[in-house]
Amino acid sequence: MKIIATVLILLITCLSCRKDREVDPRQSYLVKMTSYLGSTSYTYDNNNRLVSENFKAADASVTSDNTTTYSDFNAAGNPAKIINYVPARSSTTTSVLEYDTDNRLMKLSNYNASNVLTGYYSYTYLSNTVSETLYYPTGVFSQRYVYTFDQKGNVTSVDVYNYTNTHVQRITYGAYDNKKSPRDLVSIIRRYAYSVNNATAYEIALGTALYPHTITHEYNADGYVTQSTTTNTSTGATRVVTYEYMKQP
Repeated sequence: MKIIATVLILLITCLSCRKDREVDPRQSYLVKMTSYLGSTSYTYDNNNRLVSENFKAADASVTSDNTTTYSDFNAAGNPAKIINYVPARSSTTTSVLEYDTDNRLMKLSNYNASNVLTGYYSYTYLSNTVSETLYYPTGVFSQRYVYTFDQKGNVTSVDVYNYTNTHVQRITYGAYDNKKSPRDLVSIIRRYAYSVNNATAYEIALGTALYPHTITHEYNADGYVTQSTTTNTSTGATRVVTYEYMKQP
């Protein structure tokens, strides 16, 4: 009897260990992101495509509530139309997106409620950079952001150019963790601004002034960041961003 009991215990233990090692096949989806500005809730359709973002401002004097909806998806699941509505201003902006054959975003044109073009973004991809350039509706240059990436897909720097195409700011990222960022879970229109992993240090250069920052992260069991705390090492000021996820087949 002792032998049988021992065998049963070992069998139960082995089965329990095997269950612990099983990988959850469901996909993770971002459902809420909260920062000092407010919180954004994300909803998905039956095909698990992001269809809306609902932003609730923490302080209406700083920024406004708004709702963004995505529609007219192509075969790759990317939206061809985005509508942003700001209730406080009764303002509606419609964005029309164009992609290349690799389904990379190439152009985003913004129209007001009267269907008049108000400006557009153009995207250029090189070996390790993505340039996002804003133009006035007449085609006149407005500003540019240039993102540089390492071989892992992490953003190593962001360069900002003003309306005269003068370089005015640079953000340099110094280190990353080895965990998952929300990069593949956010809208296609901002995905290039995210890294594969999560930055743990960066520095902002404005002219000759340097502003170093550090970031600490907390993670869930799947390795996605659930909370990021950014500290300005010069002033000691901190800001916290939290992320919430759900799992779908």
